[in-house]
Amino acid sequence: MRTAFLTRWPPFPPLGGAAMRNWQNINLLTAFGPVDVFAAVRRQFIPAEVAHPEAVARLWIEPVEDDAGPSQGVKKPAFSVPIWLRPFFFERRVIKAFQRFIDQTRPDLVVVEELALAPIVLKGLRARRHARIPVIYDAHNVESQLWEHMLTKNQRFGVRSRVWLHIIKTTERRLAERCNRIWVCSEHDRAAFAAHHGARHIIDVVNNGLSSAFYASSSECEKAEDSRDFLFLGTYTYKPNEVAGKFLSEETQPRQ
Repeated sequence: MRTAFLTRWPPFPPLGGAAMRNWQNINLLTAFGPVDVFAAVRRQFIPAEVAHPEAVARLWIEPVEDDAGPSQGVKKPAFSVPIWLRPFFFERRVIKAFQRFIDQTRPDLVVVEELALAPIVLKGLRARRHARIPVIYDAHNVESQLWEHMLTKNQRFGVRSRVWLHIIKTTERRLAERCNRIWVCSEHDRAAFAAHHGARHIIDVVNNGLSSAFYASSSECEKAEDSRDFLFLGTYTYKPNEVAGKFLSEETQPRQ
């Protein structure tokens, strides 16, 4: 079985929680056959030298611009959309590149991470030759639930926020309908996804994992054995990460 991953980040090194989950799942699926990666990455996040790990057979890095401009033949939207959705709404070039990637690698399975990439799947796999490829949506979060909570808590929740929330809910529903299976991180997320989009979807719990053997060769391992330090990888502008980091430092670590 040949698997193609569609990601927002280069596969290696994994920087941040989403990238670490991707890297772990890529390595797990290599047990079933070759794994290729199409990474649609915002241009400023592409490193000067992209690492091509041994676990990835074919690596395609496609740069994504932050905004769609007149040169792409699309008028700028009358309202702003969340930064994580913005790059993927109008990038026809990225979708065409993904179609070429699929034609060249001919995968038996596509795994797409994060909702922001939904338009690439929904449009890129629309052609008859791609329509029967099984797709798994790796839902790092139940975005409908998460963004409803964050946006409605915002004191400036108004028309724009309602438009964003409608886009998020509609896109998540359409992606779920296109996919054959949904991966979520916990039983809580499984219940939340089913509550938002119906119990008809096949939802599997794929916990966040870490291959300790992969990192065992680190020269710092012995030094870390007696250390009380810990490393929490995540984007701290993302509120749940901020809350988790604060909890670990103030509640969990002092007990050790």
